[in-house]
Amino acid sequence: MGRRYVKRLLDNKVFQTQEEEFFPVAKAQEIALKQGGVLEDYEIGVETEEKINQWLDEQAEQAKTYSDRRKESYPSIPDQLDYIYHNGIEKWKTDMILPVKEKYPKGAE
Repeated sequence: MGRRYVKRLLDNKVFQTQEEEFFPVAKAQEIALKQGGVLEDYEIGVETEEKINQWLDEQAEQAKTYSDRRKESYPSIPDQLDYIYHNGIEKWKTDMILPVKEKYPKGAE
């Protein structure tokens, strides 16, 4: 048995999923209409949990800002401090900080 989902077609955003037996189509339609638009703007269906989780992971990745991506890319604070201790501030900036800033420039969403 799969999970019923409500997905907006414009941007493929998944709003809610639940076990099919506990999530009747009427409830899914009600959720879709609360998001705005008309039912034709939404896809209501049943899919495997793995596929739905893939969609949700893709949504989360698309929602990240440049600062979120930078935070994930920088080495840990202890690693950065160790690098500064052994190599100096300027080397730390050029080797650890600048590559991340260039990969994810400010304002690039």
